[in-house]
Amino acid sequence: MTIYKEPLQSDEERVSVHEKKRKRKKKKKRKKKRKKKRKKKKRKSIYITGRLKDAIDESTNVEDVSAAKDDSSEDVYSTISAITDTIYRIEIEVSRIKKCNGEWSQLINQQPAEAAIKEDYKKRVGDYETELVKAEGTAVRLKTVYEEYVALHRNKSTESTAYPQQRHSSLQFQYIQCNRNIKFPFKQHSNSRNSKLRFTCNPCIERLAVFRSSEFTLRNQKKMIIVISTFILFVFSLSAHFVGCGGKKGAKKPITPATPQVITKATTPPPATTIASSIPIKGDTVIEKSKRKSEKSKRKSEKSKKKESEKSEKKEEKKEEEDNEKEKDKEKEEESKNVKKDMKPHITVEPSGDLQFKTESTSQIRLILTNIHTKRVMFKIKFSENGAYQVNPVFGTIEPGKSADLAVTHNKSPCKQAKMVIQNSVFVGEEKDLAKSFRSVQLTGAAINIKLVAS
Repeated sequence: MTIYKEPLQSDEERVSVHEKKRKRKKKKKRKKKRKKKRKKKKRKSIYITGRLKDAIDESTNVEDVSAAKDDSSEDVYSTISAITDTIYRIEIEVSRIKKCNGEWSQLINQQPAEAAIKEDYKKRVGDYETELVKAEGTAVRLKTVYEEYVALHRNKSTESTAYPQQRHSSLQFQYIQCNRNIKFPFKQHSNSRNSKLRFTCNPCIERLAVFRSSEFTLRNQKKMIIVISTFILFVFSLSAHFVGCGGKKGAKKPITPATPQVITKATTPPPATTIASSIPIKGDTVIEKSKRKSEKSKRKSEKSKKKESEKSEKKEEKKEEEDNEKEKDKEKEEESKNVKKDMKPHITVEPSGDLQFKTESTSQIRLILTNIHTKRVMFKIKFSENGAYQVNPVFGTIEPGKSADLAVTHNKSPCKQAKMVIQNSVFVGEEKDLAKSFRSVQLTGAAINIKLVAS
């Protein structure tokens, strides 16, 4: 009895299943919302003919002046809403008629048609234009009626007399007459999405549409015939190819004639030497396998030795390179030391020797730096204690054979001794950015050290 158990789901699989369920629920909710929106749109797009009739009936069934005083506001609101609906309806139909006229005129200019159809179409266009003018006139009248209704409704609260029933009834009569005069000749197609023309006007024009659609169907039929024929040829070639390959594979093998069985009599067993000589093949294969294994092991050992030797050679080369670099660095340091020993300052300072200041008060001493070198020289001044001593300027350049003035000031401080260093070198770079040039360039002149003493 074997029992099959389903594998346990991991945490990731469970999470994925839950996510799928959530996504399905979200899709269902979205579909429901879309359906509701579509229903609302359909309701809005339907014409308000029923509402118009109800509004007319309500406005005509007024019997007494007293009743009109009480319920006249509701009648006015209903008639006003009906008037606005009819105006909107007239404007929509006018725009549709204009659009349809333009489309039909383009079609007749493009395609050849019968003379009778063209003449009939021209007559119908004239009729529709007159109807358009009438519709626009009725719209203007309805707008005036609407304005008068609003004025009556506003004046009702101010006037103490009875509501003007006669004017109310006359306006209703005008509205009903305008509504009867409106004609909408166009009807909507059932397949409005597929067809270019959304409205038809006349049976004669419908013939032209049928003529155009038949020509279009003939073109499509030719294209469809070409596509179907190419598809059939492609399928036929594929089937022939696969059938041919299958026939070769599925063909039966030729029957070989049966070999006659030779019956031999029982004989004495051969000696051991013959048996040993009869099984040399298996022994040879084992020996060959062992030889191959030994050869493989030798090759592997040789490869490993080569790799180790290459690694050792690389290590030795690296060591040699490092040693050479160290020797070069040592030589450079020695050369720099020798150069520093041999270096001489490019500047002289006057007065020479130590500078003495007073600790209790601020004091200042002026120094003169002169350029001894044949080229332009730049200088930089440093202090061991910047809080107690200051210099102006810190950086500067001196032309050959000329001098520059320095002002060293001492501030009140308990410091008694300090050190001032004047670095100098041949001018390199830009005069505006001397600090950068001092960082990047190796100095050519020896530094001058001056001792500062405060007593």
